[in-house]
Amino acid sequence: MQQEHATNLPFQGYTTFSEAHILPAVQVSFVDGIKIRDYVIMSNSTPTAAIKFNYAQYGFRPSPAVASFSSRGPSEMNGDILKPDVLAPGVNILAAWPSGVGPNPNPFILKNFNYESGTSMAAPHVSGIVALIKYKHKQWSPAAIQSAIITSAKELDLDGNPIKDEADNKTAGVYTTGAGQVNPAGAMDPGLIYDLTHDDFISYLCGLGYNNTEVHWTVGYSVNCSRHKKTSPPQLNYPSIAVSLSSNSRTQTMQRTMTNVGDANEVYQARVQEPPGVSMYLSTYQLSFSRVQQDKDFNVTLVMRRSPGKGLVSRGKLEWVSNKHVVTSPVAVRFA
Repeated sequence: MQQEHATNLPFQGYTTFSEAHILPAVQVSFVDGIKIRDYVIMSNSTPTAAIKFNYAQYGFRPSPAVASFSSRGPSEMNGDILKPDVLAPGVNILAAWPSGVGPNPNPFILKNFNYESGTSMAAPHVSGIVALIKYKHKQWSPAAIQSAIITSAKELDLDGNPIKDEADNKTAGVYTTGAGQVNPAGAMDPGLIYDLTHDDFISYLCGLGYNNTEVHWTVGYSVNCSRHKKTSPPQLNYPSIAVSLSSNSRTQTMQRTMTNVGDANEVYQARVQEPPGVSMYLSTYQLSFSRVQQDKDFNVTLVMRRSPGKGLVSRGKLEWVSNKHVVTSPVAVRFA
């Protein structure tokens, strides 16, 4: 029986996909493929190999990591809104499947499963988290739920290191990870949220320069942007902060409003990690709440000290820390 041997291309990283090959096949990562090639070339005798079934293997490192095929930002259509928002498991996910898999599927087996990878696998993970949050917080808006997911995400892997990008095995950038890997337990109790209304999004669409017809297509009813408030993307009360700075526009100030959904009496202290080349200032470094659903406003000012290079991106973060919660907003600065 002839076997097919496949190695990843360099940009495919360390993940090998659990595919039901038609031919007996062994797929290895690019690095392992190089080792096998060198062994075959350098072997003084006939090279040999053995395949051993080790059942399910747990604890793979680094984990999580960004798949080489994962979508990257920035989006050119939404102004300075950081995308992607978060990462979610989407590689080699075991899921229900409509038909048999493999070279000789049994047509009489009705309960089929298959390993698949892609956005279609990551989206159900996030949908499940949304359903859990909505069940616990029935009055929360979609924006509140999104905020809880973003501000509770984890930016480090299981070993406490920055999440890697499998495309080059380097630290993943902010326009690759967004806020980080989804954290269902943290999203259920975020402490604070950045909320938005339907009208806020109309102001945002008008601020992006869409005409009345385009906004009508989006929201489903007539809107006159000439009479409507316009909100620039950095001013949208979004859980992340993204701006563009240049020598002609060295400073930007954004307002944010936080709503207390944690304990009635809770005090948060600001913890700032400045993006390289940028100074970050807050209008207040403490938020004190005395009741649930109480709102507090603050301003964030970003000032470019030096540009690391046109087109480059610096990453920072703003954390609001209490004795119970850590509410994290990623900060991305693009240098124009």
